[in-house]
Amino acid sequence: RIANADQCLTEDVANFAEHLAHLWSHLSKPWLDVVLVTARLVFMAKASIGAGGAAARPAALAAVVIGATAVILRTLSPPFGKLVSRRAELEGELRHAHARMGAASEEIAFYGGHEVERSHLWRAYKALVRQLDKYLVARAWYGVIESFFMKYVWTATGLTMIALPAFYQPGGLARSASDNTELFMTSRSLLTTAADAIERILASLKEVSALAGYTSRVAQIRAVITDVAAERYVKASANANAATIDLAARGLKRIGTHFELINVPLVTPAGDVLVDALTFRVAPGEHLLVAGPNGCGKSALVRVLAGLWPHYGGEMVVPPRDDVVFVPQAAYLSRGTLRDQILYPHTVDDMAAAG
Repeated sequence: RIANADQCLTEDVANFAEHLAHLWSHLSKPWLDVVLVTARLVFMAKASIGAGGAAARPAALAAVVIGATAVILRTLSPPFGKLVSRRAELEGELRHAHARMGAASEEIAFYGGHEVERSHLWRAYKALVRQLDKYLVARAWYGVIESFFMKYVWTATGLTMIALPAFYQPGGLARSASDNTELFMTSRSLLTTAADAIERILASLKEVSALAGYTSRVAQIRAVITDVAAERYVKASANANAATIDLAARGLKRIGTHFELINVPLVTPAGDVLVDALTFRVAPGEHLLVAGPNGCGKSALVRVLAGLWPHYGGEMVVPPRDDVVFVPQAAYLSRGTLRDQILYPHTVDDMAAAG
């Protein structure tokens, strides 16, 4: 039902969260700027906006403030390059662990090694989370400092540069020109702010479109995960024999001392029927050889007996899982030492707890 589910679980979910978080900041402040600037412009509409008057240009002040800010930010800046590099390394390790488990999923299921593999994944995941926390904390406090200098220090410097012509009147000159200059500069600043806000609102439309695409992908995989958790399966391909099989139904399963199937159909997870009804019995000490061409259901039979695939009807009797060893078609070696391979799917802690 989902193509590239691993991509959806990693990239699509992350992109959805990122776009959703950015959308609020990209829309809320521009709209607030538009409202406040419009109200201010209406209030100033009665005043005369003039252009003229001599205005001082304190370039030295701007140069000093910008230079000091650059030195301070460079001194306080965390090692973002190393943090990002380490994060990428840990992301690669986690992806490799997932890919490795996906490639050997059937062998792991036959061995019953899901707990061991999950512990490997959790270790890789927690290491990545710790690195991400370190990176995000560093970026957060550095962003606060950077925003403070750029938004408040630089803004105050700019306002000081604009206010200097109004307050500095050499020779007792009249203030009419200064008043006109003040109105002109204020109006120009407000108009520039409004134009920038509107531009950001228009640019945010792209964010909304991208968010809609990611929302569709995330909603789809959430629906599938909910169906799988509730054992509601949807057949992915059309098959003539599948019409006789209810994919929501389940057959009976009992624990015994032997293997026995009574009228159990062999059906793939896609809904394709391999065998309509299979009946056989294998007692302890007996042997059974199953032979046939590719696709006839040999591997499917073992998967049903091991519980990897559900059985959609009939009755099945199997021994306890701890009393059976299923040998997969391909060899599988877990991560770890030689002792870990021998104990697999158990761990050293399991053996110590068992005495």
